[in-house]
Amino acid sequence: MNLDNESAESGIDKMRLDFVRFYHLSVAAEFARSDGERTALLKEADRISTPWREVPGERTIDWWYLSAAVGEWARDSAGMQGHLDAVDEGRIYITNDQRASLVQAKQLNAAREAAIRPAEFTDELAMLPYRARIKPAEDTEAIEKHTTSWWLAREWLSDISCVYPEQVVDVEIAWYDQHSGEWRNLIEGSGVGTEDLRVELADLDRLLGGRRTLDPKPWLNDLVNDVLSDEYRAALVEQNNPWASTEHRIEHRLHADDLRDQILEFAGVEHAADHLADIDTSVKEMNHFALEPQTGTWVDQMSRTAEYAFRQSEREVVRVNYHPDPTQPDYAIHAGYSNVDSENPWYAEEQISWKAEGKRLIEIRLLGRFNDLPALVQELQTYRIDGVGAGSQSIPASILDRLSNFDRYLIECADMAGNSKRLADGIRARAPYVVAARGDSVRGTRVDGLGDGGANQNVESGGRTIAQGQPSAIARGGESDRRQRLRRNRPSSRQRPGGRHL
Repeated sequence: MNLDNESAESGIDKMRLDFVRFYHLSVAAEFARSDGERTALLKEADRISTPWREVPGERTIDWWYLSAAVGEWARDSAGMQGHLDAVDEGRIYITNDQRASLVQAKQLNAAREAAIRPAEFTDELAMLPYRARIKPAEDTEAIEKHTTSWWLAREWLSDISCVYPEQVVDVEIAWYDQHSGEWRNLIEGSGVGTEDLRVELADLDRLLGGRRTLDPKPWLNDLVNDVLSDEYRAALVEQNNPWASTEHRIEHRLHADDLRDQILEFAGVEHAADHLADIDTSVKEMNHFALEPQTGTWVDQMSRTAEYAFRQSEREVVRVNYHPDPTQPDYAIHAGYSNVDSENPWYAEEQISWKAEGKRLIEIRLLGRFNDLPALVQELQTYRIDGVGAGSQSIPASILDRLSNFDRYLIECADMAGNSKRLADGIRARAPYVVAARGDSVRGTRVDGLGDGGANQNVESGGRTIAQGQPSAIARGGESDRRQRLRRNRPSSRQRPGGRHL
């Protein structure tokens, strides 16, 4: 390892980063709103540049070379492009660092020209740049509505889908991209059941934000309003950051539009329109050239939050205990979920107790580990006390409730992580989020009509039903799409932290 080379590379990288900030501050000083602001911006720019300009060393020469290149690109971009072409063709020799400085100077000059270029005026609110469409399979024409935000388009699509119960529809939500002058699909789906559509849109609201309900406590409504307002202002600032990439500004635009309409629709906000107008005015009066470009956006934060929630859910455990036959209290079942075995996290144990020589002894035997809840329930239904009996057991309703609720929670967390990645990838690739037709699959795990009677009790998980009071005929390999996603998202045992087998 060449430490000198590493140090040199890190030194010039730091110099280039500092020069970008110095350059942005210098441009901001040109557009300062007051003498005081200009003085403060130039002072900060000088603080950044002084170590590179005045301390003798190799990087000092690099700084002055880059500074001169920036000035030349601003004065004569055509001549500098010809100079760079001559370098690339081998007609002029310069060092690699010097060529990199020419390229950086070109990029900085282009960014400045784009930043100071006056925006063309468009009345985008009046234009209603979001369009939602729905077309039932039996109809020849689609119904559409234009809105002021992606969120309102999702709301309308969810509401209008109720007009077509148990029907299959084609849907899309598009946004007018003023940079390209084209409509860009944000969401689309073909042959989707309306119930599945509403579930998918509700999932997106959990990621992107949805309608807030009014709380009886006014101070909580004030808190919600403050949080939404802060998020709106931050998104609006980054939307107007001239140094941010076009894609990042578009992402913040989508978010700001959603937040604005959510604040307007939230019943706990008084004079919401005036409040938003004040925020808009304060942001417009900022010197946006003084902003630093951010490395990520709310899209990255959304993905990190969903992924973290999923990883945390995988570390959680659930454990239930019950007597399979109340008339034989010496026999008990322990069942649940733990992260000891990443491939088979569900488990069942048999506890047998007896008296011997005046002492009560207990033995716990592992009945098995299973890769999903239906397989566990099948085992519990066919359990026979001490190997004797018909092998048809009724699991108490409260036990199934706890197990199925936990299973649903795991699957929903996996869904959120998967959906957030699909959504983020689509936004970054300018590709739509596709609402998939799920057929007859069931969301998560559901327990229906449970009682302690036995035969009429069912646990439904991932589209499969297990009847209580009779053995299940379900193939353990027939996992639903949701359960397959849960399996794919689950880390291997070497990746997973050690857990306590409860």
